[in-house]
Amino acid sequence: MSSTAERGRACPHCGQTLALYSTSPFTYSDGLGWGSQTLHVCFNDECPIFVNGWLTMERYGRVGSQRYWYNPVDKEDGVLPVANHQSMRGDILGQVA
Repeated sequence: MSSTAERGRACPHCGQTLALYSTSPFTYSDGLGWGSQTLHVCFNDECPIFVNGWLTMERYGRVGSQRYWYNPVDKEDGVLPVANHQSMRGDILGQVA
């Protein structure tokens, strides 16, 4: 697990530096969106969340996996479903500083 100083910078499941990911243009007031223009997302294909996510999604009758995310605005985190290894990669802005 990462230290408090690292929270939001490194994945607590694999330790890799998180990527800065651009969220959708919906605003929070729409009832949609994240309330933040960016999320911090783990794109490590060897992260346990991603590796084990394939079996987790299969249990729910879905094909895909999951990636860890952290919202720097509200300090919440969780997992996002992804369809394949390339899902969401087009919106990576760089590494979290």
